[in-house]
Amino acid sequence: MSSPRLLLALSLALLLSHQQALADSLAQLPVTIPPDTIVVSATRLEQSAVDLPVAIDSINQTQLRNGQLQVNLSESLARIPGIVAQNRQNYAQDLQISSRGFGARAIFGMRGPFSSLYGNSSGGVISLFTEDGALGATITPSVIFGSFGTQRIGTKISGDTSALNYAADISSFHIVGYRDHSAAKRDTFNSKFKWKLDSDSKLTLIFNAVDMPHADDPLGLTRVQFGTHPKQPGTNALLYNTRKSVAQQQPGVAYERKVGAGDTAHLVMSALKIQVQHYRERMLHRKKL
Repeated sequence: MSSPRLLLALSLALLLSHQQALADSLAQLPVTIPPDTIVVSATRLEQSAVDLPVAIDSINQTQLRNGQLQVNLSESLARIPGIVAQNRQNYAQDLQISSRGFGARAIFGMRGPFSSLYGNSSGGVISLFTEDGALGATITPSVIFGSFGTQRIGTKISGDTSALNYAADISSFHIVGYRDHSAAKRDTFNSKFKWKLDSDSKLTLIFNAVDMPHADDPLGLTRVQFGTHPKQPGTNALLYNTRKSVAQQQPGVAYERKVGAGDTAHLVMSALKIQVQHYRERMLHRKKL
């Protein structure tokens, strides 16, 4: 992964050099915008969400990005009724997500028993879809700075050449943290390439990678500790250097072909490699898949 300084320099250079080009492109966009449409495909037959007896919510890419740090899923899930995402601002711990009382680890949300159409998810399902590139080529740099040493630097490249549709994003996130021993660093890369082989078939390649070399865990505080010094780490956090590291890579390929009127065949293959090291108080957990 590129260093944060290199990503910052690249993002600022691209932002300045493409500012006028982006403005010209926006001026040429049509004024009318088609209404959003939610389509459900889990039933094996695409249907409008209003025609199905299920609770469905959809969050579009504008809602995901505008005013958001784009680091935690909890930023966007707060707008979905019935979904509670507890973010403790501790990157060594996973988000706690519940759907009407059901725990979930899985932005398209379906609540209730109909989520079993996606698998063994009785409480609900959260499904993320990667955007397709627009015609031409677009480069979108982003630089975000915040309090407690928060910074996120990234660049997205997307486009469509008729034969190839692509979208790739690389970002680097770092935070010092409000409390002592709560710093974290995470680099991500996501990409999707879709080829139109002929009028009836498409081939899609996807690759995602996450590198979180360290995420300090400050542990919890007692009422007395919080009242005395709320920024201090918990008992034994420094002694055992409690922390977590994650390295994950996931490639995938999907082949789609029309085989008749209204019928489409799909072939999907993917692989996943995860390496997690979680150092807790008085114990060491290692897991490798």
